Amino acid sequence: MADTWYDEGRNGILGGAAGQAVHAQPELFTNDIRVNLRDTALAVNVATQIDLADVVAAHEGTHSALTSKTVGTVAVGVFDHADEVFTAVTGATVEGLDYYDFQTAVTTTSPMLWHIDGWTGLPLTPNGGDVTLAPAAGGVYSLNAT
Repeated sequence: MADTWYDEGRNGILGGAAGQAVHAQPELFTNDIRVNLRDTALAVNVATQIDLADVVAAHEGTHSALTSKTVGTVAVGVFDHADEVFTAVTGATVEGLDYYDFQTAVTTTSPMLWHIDGWTGLPLTPNGGDVTLAPAAGGVYSLNAT
């Protein structure tokens, strides 16, 4: 799978969609945006808003609140954040990253934003050490017209 938005994230940016739980629009700069490492043994289904508790169970490390977030600073339409460190990572191979908006602080209603599996260094095999997630100079994700 290529890097992609979860449908809930795309629809949230636009204000919601019929038949889906409607969340507040994800304000990437001020909301509690988080990222987790993901073992894709739990299949990625971007069309379904999943229970974050299930995804976290498939992640290695602990979820992390992003710091030094920027929107439009690297370039117009680009989201970026400071390096994140996951401590003492163990378990299955990590094949991806999941970003989500922890706006409700409830795992069943926190919208997933995007899944990234093209990050340099993925997949990685945990060895009990720390894993540093360092965004590229061009930022983490951008909005582009289709």
